[in-house]
Amino acid sequence: MIPARSEQRSVTPGATMKFSAERESLLAALQSVIGVVERRQTMPILANLLLAAENGKLAVTATDLEVELVASAKIKSGA
Repeated sequence: MIPARSEQRSVTPGATMKFSAERESLLAALQSVIGVVERRQTMPILANLLLAAENGKLAVTATDLEVELVASAKIKSGA
């Protein structure tokens, strides 16, 4: 399950995320959301993606503050 935007997630600052995924699966998720990320943003944080791994899925989130896209890819944790 990919958390809804209003749900709070516990994140440890500086935590390391290790996972492995098939190239095609990861590439498909990235290509699905990359259109909303622009290179020239007035807010630098909007030029990035949010990656969240949970229960064998990687959620890839991008937003421009008007549109938010979330895609997922199957992963193996602890690569």
